[in-house]
Amino acid sequence: MLRHRTTPSVCTRTSDVRIKLARRPSPWAYTRSVYFGVITNDDTIAAGALENLSAFESVVDEAVRAYTTTDEERKRSEENHLLIVNEEISEDYAEHLSDNEDGYTADKYLESYIDAVRAGPGYAHLISHRHLKSLRSRWLRSMVGEDARKPTFEELEAAYASSYGTEDESEFWAALDASWMPTFAEKLERRLKDSHPDPTVRSAALRAAFHHCPQAVSNVISGLSGRNDARSAIELAIDLADISALTGRRRGALPADARAKIEALPDTLREIGAAASAIYQEKHPFVGKSAIELLQSIVDAPDDVRRLRLELAFHEPLDVSQDVKLFIKAERPLDDALLAIKVAIARGMTDVVDGALGHKYAKVAAEALTAVAAPKAGPLPQEILSLAERKSSPTRKALLAQLQAKPHVDHVDALMTLVQDDWSKHSPRGTDDGNYPIARGAADLLSEFPSLGDATVSKLVELARHTEDWVLARTCLGCALKHGDDARRSEVFQMSQKGKRLAVGEAASGALINQVEYLSDELVSRITPKSLISLPASIADGLVIVVGIRGTTEAIDRIATALNSDQDRRLFVALLARVLRERDLDHAERISSLLPSRHPARHWADGSNDEVSSDALIDLGDAATAKEVLHWITVTRAAE
Repeated sequence: MLRHRTTPSVCTRTSDVRIKLARRPSPWAYTRSVYFGVITNDDTIAAGALENLSAFESVVDEAVRAYTTTDEERKRSEENHLLIVNEEISEDYAEHLSDNEDGYTADKYLESYIDAVRAGPGYAHLISHRHLKSLRSRWLRSMVGEDARKPTFEELEAAYASSYGTEDESEFWAALDASWMPTFAEKLERRLKDSHPDPTVRSAALRAAFHHCPQAVSNVISGLSGRNDARSAIELAIDLADISALTGRRRGALPADARAKIEALPDTLREIGAAASAIYQEKHPFVGKSAIELLQSIVDAPDDVRRLRLELAFHEPLDVSQDVKLFIKAERPLDDALLAIKVAIARGMTDVVDGALGHKYAKVAAEALTAVAAPKAGPLPQEILSLAERKSSPTRKALLAQLQAKPHVDHVDALMTLVQDDWSKHSPRGTDDGNYPIARGAADLLSEFPSLGDATVSKLVELARHTEDWVLARTCLGCALKHGDDARRSEVFQMSQKGKRLAVGEAASGALINQVEYLSDELVSRITPKSLISLPASIADGLVIVVGIRGTTEAIDRIATALNSDQDRRLFVALLARVLRERDLDHAERISSLLPSRHPARHWADGSNDEVSSDALIDLGDAATAKEVLHWITVTRAAE
């Protein structure tokens, strides 16, 4: 109903950059453009520059430098990541921060350079290149795709030698998968036997094996019983169950060939693989004693084994205390820390749960807060209440839920912190009103207290004057009417009469309706015909309702006569009569008789809930008045 004016966030982008090319442009032009985010003619620039590869080497130097993050950039990226995962900002602003296209042009230049080298001098130029480490993953990716230049056997050999055992190895197995050559079957089987600490490498190799050399998987499985390497064996069982890694789908049935390989595992490993598969499919896992013992025997376990143990700990008696303490650490990814805190809560690991109240991830802290606070009776301890100061919506939501479950006067200070929260799921755009759900919840709870001090009420009134959330403003002003003295009530009434912001007047008018029982007769008598005609319709409608509920007979007659005489506000007579029906039916019908006898507004005033269009009302008032009366017609129809 309110129409605040707010400034939307603006995402600037260098999409309009244009660089004009000569027939053979000088490399300095490209060197400058590598630092642009997105430009529309990067392909043209790259094509022109790559006519002279040796001259383009200086551009490669700058592109590598532009694409390599500095310590300051990494720090800023980590800070932005925390803002996003801790939900301290709206979803659309989080999307803006995530949509970071810095280095896009540099990346396009490097890709174009690699394509040109492979088509010209050949891959040997890349093998000896000073920036091989930065170029290697792009080189391997350039071999994949429908339009990709297929590698020769020699190029794949060189790629294997260059990438094996590096962070880019998974890209090699993807390239081999795209351009399979049986000569590499032995190398692939060796990787499957040796395993790898990085699950993406193992998964890429396993995908290639399933697609082209399933016998390699069978060979590895048949040799498991003769090897004393429980860690690698368990990793293979987990990898065989990973639907996402094998198929790219997050959900669904495990491919039949993968199920068959799990069934071919030795008994204990088969149980582990089946349990992992059940967890991936969100089903109840089961493992026997021997499988538990095997899982527990891995002392320095890799992350995916620890993750499986933690998942199983919800169902089976595994000792996972060390896994929990490792995964709960601040440097771990959010998903790992969340898994750890949930296991800690389920296992009653009080020290871990208490220690997580201040965790850097708000969702972890929120889980801990709920676990600690839920069993307690009010008032909550200060260590819990102090979390209201944390500017992250998951923690504040969790605290608000606990405060709502156990209201107590000692919680007022925490609620006064939460009522000033301005987190919103979406940023307001244009004339949209704000929507601050945490603040609204806190204000609703404050309103339910039997009493609030004047200092608290004063802060709520001040918040109502400035917030962009009109529902929040209305509730804050309702608190002032309910808990304030006559001076405070008079202050709220005056806010409905004048002010610099229409939204504040509308909020005050709405508060007067919601807390009408706390208004004195003298305050109600200040609503005059003049004010109802001169104030904006979106404020005056609420005051008309207050008069209908609390006004004296003389005041109602005087106001009805004045409204009926005003061509812009005559419709408010129908609103007045409809409200008056709740306490004086005869008087209400006398008021409604001022309206034309067969008019839809008259029928509604007399109690009808028939559908009414705005066009049917416009002859009894201006567009603004018709809009507000139509709103109340809709409200009464919905309440049938």
